[in-house]
Amino acid sequence: MIVDPDFLDHWRTRMVVDALQDEMAPICILRLWGHCQTRKSWRFEMPARGLKAQCRFSGDAEAFERALIDAGFLKRDGDFLDVVGWEEKNKSLIAAWDNGTKGGRPPKKPNQNPRVTEKEPTGNPAVTQQEPSANPRETDKRRVEESREEVTTSLRSVAPRATRKCPPSFEVTEVLIAWASEEAPLVDLRRETDKFRDHTFKAAHSDWDGAWRNWIRRAAEQSPRAPPAGETAYQRSMRERMESFAPGIAARQPGQPRPLTVIQEVQDVPFIASR
Repeated sequence: MIVDPDFLDHWRTRMVVDALQDEMAPICILRLWGHCQTRKSWRFEMPARGLKAQCRFSGDAEAFERALIDAGFLKRDGDFLDVVGWEEKNKSLIAAWDNGTKGGRPPKKPNQNPRVTEKEPTGNPAVTQQEPSANPRETDKRRVEESREEVTTSLRSVAPRATRKCPPSFEVTEVLIAWASEEAPLVDLRRETDKFRDHTFKAAHSDWDGAWRNWIRRAAEQSPRAPPAGETAYQRSMRERMESFAPGIAARQPGQPRPLTVIQEVQDVPFIASR
């Protein structure tokens, strides 16, 4: 229901208030308009007393109807009452009612004439289908450069980010284990891998397989050599002393030529305990 913003102060409304000497008269008019919306009609077969009851007016029924007629809100047509102005103010609401009975709002009509829009294009096909004005070689070169940029961007997005600490996703694969068994058989891989994971490197790495291999190589260089087979406790003690004072002698493998004298190789050693 649509009501003008100045309804309460409109001269027609004030005529009803003055005729009935009742400031609540505008509420009775609104009740009448609400009844029209509920019944979806603005013409009713209704006596004066019915109008009074519908609008809940407390005064005389004949005076109430006469005041509405004089102010232009009502028209009496025999047994019927016409609510003046309601149809004009609520055209959109009435249209929605009609669309509802017909299954919904009708589709909008096209703005242009279908016969015109279905015609052939006005442009010259020969002109619109010409080759690009740019040099084909330059165009192809630009496309190649754009493709290279796209590939470079995609590779950067896929490449692993360099970090200074081993990522949690790093795993010692079977290939790495097989490599370590050949290159560093004496290294405790589990212990060195734990140290590798906990270590924070000075430089960032992205190839963590290679970093792990370098770590194992350094561990192999620092690990003690395997004792010869059948070595006694005394021989082990002497070998360990020799390793600490003369690494060149201790590192000699079987089959290598012996020096002229042991004294020549250990002459810089200050003291070697005898048995």
